Amino acid sequence: MKIVRYLVIPLVSISLGLSLWNSDIINEVKAEQINMNNTEATLAAYRKAVERAPDNTDNWDGLGRLFFRRGELAQAEEAFRRMLFLGEARQDKATQAAAYGNLAFVHQSRSDLKHAEQMLRKALLLNKALGRKEGMAINYSSLGLVYQTRGNLDETEALWKKALTLLQEIQHSKAEMIQQWLTELARRKADMAETTQIDPDDVQTDV
Repeated sequence: MKIVRYLVIPLVSISLGLSLWNSDIINEVKAEQINMNNTEATLAAYRKAVERAPDNTDNWDGLGRLFFRRGELAQAEEAFRRMLFLGEARQDKATQAAAYGNLAFVHQSRSDLKHAEQMLRKALLLNKALGRKEGMAINYSSLGLVYQTRGNLDETEALWKKALTLLQEIQHSKAEMIQQWLTELARRKADMAETTQIDPDDVQTDV
């Protein structure tokens, strides 16, 4: 069974205090493949891997992830676009969806929310076509982060609710986490509404 991978980065507002969507639910990277404590050695290994097997999308995925972790966004984007190209050439929708998801987070890290949203919506369409509820939930939750960054909390809530529904349908362990996100979001919205209410006694009128 093909492993579909996505990047997740901390774009959640500090005021909400939300934890990241842990990558272990959507990515199974073997310890011998990626040693996060020695990125130079791992980078060299991935460079050799893509040289030996340039048509292996998992290698490009891993290389792009490592570049992303190192903050080398241009190189990460290049690797993910290569991954996307191979997925398109093979008409492999799962790989395309994963590549679009990865590219979205590259754009988000550049504060390019417009293109991040475009990439996520492309990933979402592909995951819908594949009937991948987990992938759809990831896309909805990530889109929610985009709208949260824009300050559109109503749309954030709507998107996270869609993610929650999908995760509950497949009895996913991360449904509880999304519920916590929604609870914190509701508290924030309530606090904002309270602070914007005007006390009639505080209103001064000219006589």
